[in-house]
Amino acid sequence: MEKAKDFHAYMKENLEMSKEFEPGKSLIGSFATHDDNSPMSNGGVPYCNMTTGVQMTLPMTNPYYVTGFESGDRYIYPYKNTIAEKSMTDNNVRHVNPQWVDIFNLSRKPAGENPEIGDYMTAMSKIRNNYADVITKGSYIPLEVENNKDDKIIAYARYYNGKTLLAVANKDVNSKQIGKIKIPGLKPMEDLKDLCPSYGILSGYSARKNAVEVNLGPARFHLFEINTPNIEKDAKEVYKQNI
Repeated sequence: MEKAKDFHAYMKENLEMSKEFEPGKSLIGSFATHDDNSPMSNGGVPYCNMTTGVQMTLPMTNPYYVTGFESGDRYIYPYKNTIAEKSMTDNNVRHVNPQWVDIFNLSRKPAGENPEIGDYMTAMSKIRNNYADVITKGSYIPLEVENNKDDKIIAYARYYNGKTLLAVANKDVNSKQIGKIKIPGLKPMEDLKDLCPSYGILSGYSARKNAVEVNLGPARFHLFEINTPNIEKDAKEVYKQNI
């Protein structure tokens, strides 16, 4: 999903699909499985944290991580192409896919050098628990972002029983991204306090009438509780899981 519009399209598809099944069905939410490159190879610690923030705040999603993610394991193994003393196949040359978690050999314990990723996961898990009703039961409202020509800013609101969370993510792991997020009902005096721990290059954001202007650091994720009690009525698009 290269563009923010592709991300929203995927979420809409799954939420609409939920209506075809029994209530309460959900998905495994993961940006990397054992058949993918290490998330560290996609953008280091900031990318890992950004994807964690997104996973923790989407509807219909159970966050899922491959062991080693929490410490920044790049899954690089020194025994690649060496000879194994024992083999359960007719080939005793150790095959390893570069930067994939090794599930074929008697591998080392997954471990990396960035435990702060695990700290961020823990903090975001607590936030998810604190806003459990909004995140697990609330509507998903994709938000339009103006003046972001690269379409790298993902912005959505989660709303439930008068409470709104605003989630903002920069998909670009290399550069800052600027834009204006349109949020119906937002007042210019709204005090934007990021609920997430800070990391990476700092971002800037400020409330405007019916909008938030942002200058996001590479791979940054932010989450705000905002006062927009009528956002479901005023938004162009509102999607809900069949629960």
